[in-house]
Amino acid sequence: MKEFENKVIVLSGSASGIGASTVKLFISEGAKVIGVDLASSEKTAEEVKHELGSFDSIEGDVSKEATWESVAKLAEKKGGADVLINIAGYSMLEDNAETLSVELWDKLMDVNLKGSWLSAKHLLPQLKQKERAAIVNTSSATGIIGVPNHAAYSMSKGGLNALTRQLAVDYAKYNVRVNAIAPGPVRTPMMSTNTKEAMAEIVNAVPLKRIAEPEEIAAILRFLASKAASSITGVILPVEGGMSIAM
Repeated sequence: MKEFENKVIVLSGSASGIGASTVKLFISEGAKVIGVDLASSEKTAEEVKHELGSFDSIEGDVSKEATWESVAKLAEKKGGADVLINIAGYSMLEDNAETLSVELWDKLMDVNLKGSWLSAKHLLPQLKQKERAAIVNTSSATGIIGVPNHAAYSMSKGGLNALTRQLAVDYAKYNVRVNAIAPGPVRTPMMSTNTKEAMAEIVNAVPLKRIAEPEEIAAILRFLASKAASSITGVILPVEGGMSIAM
C-alpha cells in the first residue's frame, strides 16, 4: 500500500505550476486530493483524469473564510484532512516601503499570509484527530534574505515563516507537524512572462545556475508531508539553489 493511499490531501493553488504538479504526484499515490484555487482547476483536473483519475476542486479566494468553510466541509465528508499544503500565492514588483500602495500591501498579505492562516484555522480540527498529520506552507527565499523592491512580498513571506513556526509549537502535542519550503526561482507560468534578459539575470543569481522545475518542488512538499519527515517540524526549508548563502 502506498503511503498516501486514501489519505485526504487539501492543497491550495492547484490550478497550475507547483500546485498542479503536486496534485498529480499525490493522485499518483492514491490520495484523495481537494484542490483550491481562485482560477479554475479544470485543465489540471482533465490532465489528472486522463492520466491518473479524478480529483475534487473548489474555485474560491483563499483569503475568504467562506472558501475554507466549504473546503473543510468537503474534507470532512471524505474522512477528514490528513495533510494541508498551502501553495497559493501572489507576487508582483512593488517598489519599496515608501512607494508601496495600501491596496497592494493588503492584496499580498491577504493571499500570502491570511490565506494560510485561514486554511489552518478551518482544517486543524480535522488534522488534530489524525494519528499523524502535516501542514506544509510555501514561503519564499525572499522571506529569508529579502530582495530589492519586493517590500510587501518579502514581509508577507516572513510573516508566513512566523506563522509556520507558531503553529508547529502550538500543535506538536497533537502530532501535527508544520513546516514550510522557501523556493527561489521556479519554472512556472508566472516565471515564463520574463524576458530572455531577465531570465538570464535570474539564473545568474542562483549558484546552481538553473531554476527549479515544479516537479522538484512537489517532491519536497511530499517529503515534508511524509513519514520520512516525522521528526521535522517548525522548519523553513530553503529550496533555492543556494541563493540564501550567496547573497
